[in-house]
Amino acid sequence: MEGRSYYALCLACGRKTFFKSPVLLERVRLGGPLCPHKPEPKPCKGGFTTWCPLCRVRTFIYEASP
Repeated sequence: MEGRSYYALCLACGRKTFFKSPVLLERVRLGGPLCPHKPEPKPCKGGFTTWCPLCRVRTFIYEASP
């Protein structure tokens, strides 16, 4: 598993989260939050992005199309 990265995508809200840690993958398997720190979203192309340096998780938030 070393060197691999993963992402989670919510089809309802368009949120895509990238992570590269077996510990975070285990959190996903157990249904827990990837990052409990709630970093501030910043504008990016097509939506917003967050980065948590503690969890090393980047989240992309896209506006859902009607």
